[in-house]
Amino acid sequence: MRTLGCILTVTLLVARVQLSIATTETKPTSQARVTIRIWDRSQMGGEVWNRATAVAEGVFKPVGIQLVWLRCAVGETPESLACSSPTGSNDISLRVYARAKADLRIKGHSRGGTSQLLNPEGGKGIIHVFSDRVAEVSQLYKVSPGLVLGVTVAHEIGHLLLPHQPHSLGGIMRAKLDVKDWRLAGQGSLVFGDSQKQNILAGVVARSTESPVQLADCFVVGIDHGLRAPERLAADMNQKLASNAVVPVLPKKDSLPGS
Repeated sequence: MRTLGCILTVTLLVARVQLSIATTETKPTSQARVTIRIWDRSQMGGEVWNRATAVAEGVFKPVGIQLVWLRCAVGETPESLACSSPTGSNDISLRVYARAKADLRIKGHSRGGTSQLLNPEGGKGIIHVFSDRVAEVSQLYKVSPGLVLGVTVAHEIGHLLLPHQPHSLGGIMRAKLDVKDWRLAGQGSLVFGDSQKQNILAGVVARSTESPVQLADCFVVGIDHGLRAPERLAADMNQKLASNAVVPVLPKKDSLPGS
């Protein structure tokens, strides 16, 4: 009986140690943060954004990633453009707006968002989410706009944190979502696969340990071989992105959310 008791005690201790290790591995740290700079021209509303951020955070929490949200004033002032410009190694600019008819012809109607890497190793980038498509999918699948927005944002963040990886056959990185997928999303079960989680966390932590170049502390040599102040650089970076009429065609093409 004493031997059996010792075995049970050791087994419980091992289980507790394993649980502690698992908890430590997935707990967000200061080196596992991704900053999302929101530039919402569509003015989606506080209730929609509260739901969307909760959905996206629910997708990344099991990965061990903390999402930090910054709301930027919509405008073309140097302050607004600088706020919405990704500067850190794990910085993402999130632009939300309704597409014009010309944009629909260029990008395709069913696409919910696009993403553009600014670093070939992933992390820093720009996401465009189309509020008109968010509204359509919300009505089509009878789900809240906040859920659709949150899933779309999480999917596009996934592209930036998993650079050069294709869509998956299931989970949050699936190219097209159906009724079953939206049901899973509503339950908080549309997530990343195990290997995707490991790659995302490893990449974010690795980039966070790199020596960042602070935009506010330096001047940048431009193409014209002149020196540009940070405000000028931010304005140049956002000149085309600040207006819906001149949004460029980006390399990532997703039909998420919806058809």
